[in-house]
Amino acid sequence: MPAAIIGIRRKLNQIARGVSPFGGYDVDMDTWATDIEGAICELAVAKVSHRYWDFSVDKFKGGADVPPDIEVRWVSDKGNKRKRLIIRSNDRDDYKYVLVIGSCGNYEIIGWILGKEGKKSGSNEAPNGRPPCWFVDQSSLHDFRELVIE
Repeated sequence: MPAAIIGIRRKLNQIARGVSPFGGYDVDMDTWATDIEGAICELAVAKVSHRYWDFSVDKFKGGADVPPDIEVRWVSDKGNKRKRLIIRSNDRDDYKYVLVIGSCGNYEIIGWILGKEGKKSGSNEAPNGRPPCWFVDQSSLHDFRELVIE
């Protein structure tokens, strides 16, 4: 699967640059799986919404996960009980943030919200010693079908 290869390349690029995992991840966590699953979910969102996915490896230079303005947020279907969408303080207000839940090729696209909406409706928390961010409940998300290009 090309998306899994992109996830591996992203992780190798981070290691080569000596970059710490994003979002305050504990270094013991499986960040390999996070990069791989995240890339697969980006491709899934692009396909379902009929948009182009650019297979990029280094998004830290800017640009959306799914151009021109969609950011994909993946949550594993294992362990995490609340399964909320995460928006960070430096996330763009004008981008659309899509929540995808699942693992190992079995995903569900839950919904989306604009960054500025998520920062208003979400709860601001700093769990597990990570930097503060907004957690948006699934009930606050818009129907993903609104983003599908006909």
